[in-house]
Amino acid sequence: MRLAEERLASCLDARCVPDGLVRAMVRMRLDPFAPVERKLQDLGCERRRLRPDSAIRSWAGPEGAPDPFAQAARTQSERMSPGKCRVAWDALFGLDKTALEAVED
Repeated sequence: MRLAEERLASCLDARCVPDGLVRAMVRMRLDPFAPVERKLQDLGCERRRLRPDSAIRSWAGPEGAPDPFAQAARTQSERMSPGKCRVAWDALFGLDKTALEAVED
């Protein structure tokens, strides 16, 4: 667990949000979202300053089944104040698009 948190921190230092690591941390019931939110705030809530350029999404589970990754990202988003950081957060985690729109991108 500690290794995942350290790896996330080093990736964030390089302005990268490693999608596989973030998803794995959610599966392990760790919180990757708080450090990502802090980094986003440190960067002035500018989504373009973080890689990857595409949204980090989870495609796990059959249609209609709850998606723990998306639920966790959405819960964190709902805790944030409306504004630039929340818009950037939603774009980073694909919460600003429906699943069909994201497939077409």
